[in-house]
Amino acid sequence: MQTAPQPTIFISRNLEDDSVFKQQLASKSNLIGLSLIQFKALPFGALPIGDWLFFYSKKGIHYCLSQLEDLKNLPPIGVIGQASADFLWSKYAIQAQFVGTGHPEATALAFSKVATGKKVIFAQAQHSKQSVQQLLDSSISFCDVITYQNEIKVNFELPWIDILVFTSPLNVSAYFEQYAYHSTQKIISIGRVTANALHAIGITTLTIAATPNELALATACLKFIQ
Repeated sequence: MQTAPQPTIFISRNLEDDSVFKQQLASKSNLIGLSLIQFKALPFGALPIGDWLFFYSKKGIHYCLSQLEDLKNLPPIGVIGQASADFLWSKYAIQAQFVGTGHPEATALAFSKVATGKKVIFAQAQHSKQSVQQLLDSSISFCDVITYQNEIKVNFELPWIDILVFTSPLNVSAYFEQYAYHSTQKIISIGRVTANALHAIGITTLTIAATPNELALATACLKFIQ
């Protein structure tokens, strides 16, 4: 009996050797990990004064803190999820004082309770969806600091993909500007914000990962191939 060919899985991020997603799926699929976004630091000068500093992603942490000379006198730091908190600690030995769930709605609700009446600095990308700050309690004031530019790549080629895994709205835009969606393809989203970007272009049949991390994304993929 002929063995069925392995499915091709694409995830819209570059995968490190220790990637959980890679460890779970590399032997079971033709795996392609490629970010469809290119990044560039944007100088922002001195960090404004605030009661909290909030990050949406590991990229946000990197492009902000790498431009600061003094990391010892930062305000308390909040992050959207555990992956960012882990990166903050492993890269800069800084403990996040607030760690969200990874989901904007629940994170905004929890963060509003600890930041009531405070000023929050949001270090973010030029094209950030600002998914948390839009949902914060009205007593909270905030200041946007644009620390990096994120633009879609236009020169990339991919083979036929059986399972598409998207990790941000901008990656959704980049892929579907180049390739059409086929109803036989399986679509997995890292969270609701990315799912909304898929819904906006007419893709409503999709799976949202149980939690916004690589293990949950891999688990969702395995349900389609096992």
